[in-house]
Amino acid sequence: MSESNLKLNKLVNASRVIYQPIYGHHEWDDKAQRSCEDRLTDIKKIYDDLSAKLQRPLRVLDLGCCTGYIRACW
Repeated sequence: MSESNLKLNKLVNASRVIYQPIYGHHEWDDKAQRSCEDRLTDIKKIYDDLSAKLQRPLRVLDLGCCTGYIRACW
């Protein structure tokens, strides 16, 4: 296990609650209080529409919006 995964594992295990899934770490999905699929669907549609309008792929960065709306880059 990488050093960053060890640190993340320590933080998750110390947390009282996992509010939503952690991107790329499906091992904790079943412990999350809520899914983020509903918001991912909305964000993906906006991404696809804007990407088509600009005729290029986009880069997305989430800079900690509260608990984090979605942490992913397409």
